[in-house]
Amino acid sequence: MGGVGVQYNHTFAQSLSHVVTSISILPYCRGCVWMSVAGGDVNKLNNRGGSPLMVASILGQIECVKILLASDANALHKSDMAVTALDVAIHKKHPAVIAILRAHLEAKAKAEANA
Repeated sequence: MGGVGVQYNHTFAQSLSHVVTSISILPYCRGCVWMSVAGGDVNKLNNRGGSPLMVASILGQIECVKILLASDANALHKSDMAVTALDVAIHKKHPAVIAILRAHLEAKAKAEANA
């Protein structure tokens, strides 16, 4: 049983490493304000299925996360490695980003339940 957990953690960390080091997605985080104002695609994915919201979450960019969520970024999207923005925020230990993403997901679930 312990071996499975170790393998999962290694695989999870490895998938995060791929997302973080993917050069093609880094400009999305820097440009999140511009994209949301200019009507750009805030859900555009890199070659590994990572989103701008995931990068902002990895980097702990609180304001960028807020802007992307307000611009309808998909907080439920899973990368090719099956991780979400919340998963990466938890892994990188960004408590403010974790709280923002959880609050967003809870509000969205309530709104859908009331619809």
